[in-house]
Amino acid sequence: MERDQLLHRRRQWERFNAWEITGSRRLTGPRASEELSRTLRWFAEAWELAREANPNWAQAKVDADKIRRLQSARQYLARLTVGGLHDRSRA
Repeated sequence: MERDQLLHRRRQWERFNAWEITGSRRLTGPRASEELSRTLRWFAEAWELAREANPNWAQAKVDADKIRRLQSARQYLARLTVGGLHDRSRA
């Protein structure tokens, strides 16, 4: 990848991370129902981010196998700690 492409990708991820942090707080906060319009704007921005990353994203078909692999990887990574795998049997 060229330097400009890498910088663009980095800016996309920074914007996504900021969006994810602020949005998830709104969705789980004690006044989530009062913030419906903010929540809807948050989701509208999600669509904008997806369109920006891939203009044809809405036409793409969902690959069920890929989703299962991602879910499996997420579950495995959630068990990781700084020192290694977290032993849930002790929890």
